[in-house]
Amino acid sequence: MKYLLVGGVLTPLYAEARQTQDIDLLVEIQFSNEKLMLLSSELQKSKFQPFTTWKDTFFDWVTTHFITFLDPSGTLKIDLNLTNENEIPKDQYEKIRILALSNRVQVKFFDLVCWAESKEDFILGKLVYAGIQDYNDALACWIRFKEQIDQQYLDEKSKEVHVYKYWKMLKEKKPVEEVYPD
Repeated sequence: MKYLLVGGVLTPLYAEARQTQDIDLLVEIQFSNEKLMLLSSELQKSKFQPFTTWKDTFFDWVTTHFITFLDPSGTLKIDLNLTNENEIPKDQYEKIRILALSNRVQVKFFDLVCWAESKEDFILGKLVYAGIQDYNDALACWIRFKEQIDQQYLDEKSKEVHVYKYWKMLKEKKPVEEVYPD
C-alpha cells in the first residue's frame, strides 16, 4: 500500500521539536469490503488495539476516510487517514491528501527510513487544518527551510486548496495573532 507520515509527527523534522499525541498516517486504499477485511485482519494480527471494537472502528470508514486505533501497547493513538486512488476530491482536505501522496518523499525518522509528506505539503496541510498550532508549525517549517522549499508550487497549490491568503501571510512571517485575531 502507498503510505506516508503526515501532520504533527513530522514537526521535529520540519518545524520544531515538540511532543505530539498521535501518529498521523495517510494510506491510499481501494474502498471495498475485501480491503476492509484485509486491513482489519492485518491490524488485529499485529496486535493493534481498537478504542472500543474493530467493528466500531471500521463502521464509517468509507464516508469518513478515517480510522483511529491504538498501538499494541495501548499507549499511542494512530490516526489513519485513507484516500481512494480513483476518487475525485470533494473538498480541500481530500485535495491535500492527494497532493501529499503524489509528492511524498523518503525521510529518516529516527532509525527508520519511511515515506512522508514533502515540506511543501506539510505547510499546505497545516494551513488547510487552520489551527493556531498548525500555523505555528507551518511558519517554523517555512523559516527553517525557506531556501529549500518550492515557493512556486506553494503559490499554485495554496490557491487550489483555498489557503492562498494564509500562505501569503506566512511568507511575510505574520505572527499567529495577526492571522487568527479571534
